[in-house]
Amino acid sequence: MSEPASPARRPCVRILRHAAAGLVAAALLGACSKSPEDLARYAALHHARGAHVEAIATWTEALAKSPDDPALLLGRGRSYLDSRQHEAARADLERCLALRPGLTEAGFLLAREALESRRWDEALARLGALRGAEPTRATHEIGRVHVDRCLAGLRAVLRDAETMAPRQLDTLWRAVSLLRLDDARAYVRDPRHRSEVALLEPRIERAEADLAAARAALEEVARGTDDHARHAACDLAELDMLCGRGHAADERLARLLTDGASDALAVRALRLRAEAAERQGDLD
Repeated sequence: MSEPASPARRPCVRILRHAAAGLVAAALLGACSKSPEDLARYAALHHARGAHVEAIATWTEALAKSPDDPALLLGRGRSYLDSRQHEAARADLERCLALRPGLTEAGFLLAREALESRRWDEALARLGALRGAEPTRATHEIGRVHVDRCLAGLRAVLRDAETMAPRQLDTLWRAVSLLRLDDARAYVRDPRHRSEVALLEPRIERAEADLAAARAALEEVARGTDDHARHAACDLAELDMLCGRGHAADERLARLLTDGASDALAVRALRLRAEAAERQGDLD
């Protein structure tokens, strides 16, 4: 426990208390008079450190002062999206595009919202419309959408197959889990299996088409020299790994690591190399 302040020190304590109160009042007064631009800077700082609740509150405060500012709507839409509030994000981003139709970043974020909500056709349509403005980025994202739809479709195939032919699932499970979709189609066409299994064939064919489209898009981007090319190369390595081609994945990732990948990409590449080695060891 601290000693009581001596009479000689009490005036100093009172002065410090008044000074502190003055600073608080000044801070509150400053907060009340912040411009939308000031608030936008604070919101961006909150967003950058992952404080999405605070970011959204600050974007909202800024929008109360400038409700038709596309940059503020874009910022709040991004924060909503990163906190997985998809409906709110969609509303802000669509209004942003209505106010500034040429804002490509809003288009990319709307495509991401559609992807995360599993509206794949809409995501592909939005990205297709953006290829003229940012062809490399749009093509890269198109490849990712095809990968996501392919894998989601195949997971659904396996779930349904379990209810149809649980005793004969091993062959189909292996073919699908290694993305060997020719083998999967041959399995469901085999007349020795129950007839309802054949109903899975159109969905396997769609996944096969998505896989081919994904690889084509990612290979196109990977031929470049920018960051999108490096990320696309990493995505292709992950596809190689999923297809059971661990050695090919490792070679691709080794090249990527020697080409000066960013820290975040290097971490992802190292993680994938470890997964590829483990997966290939299981297959061997």
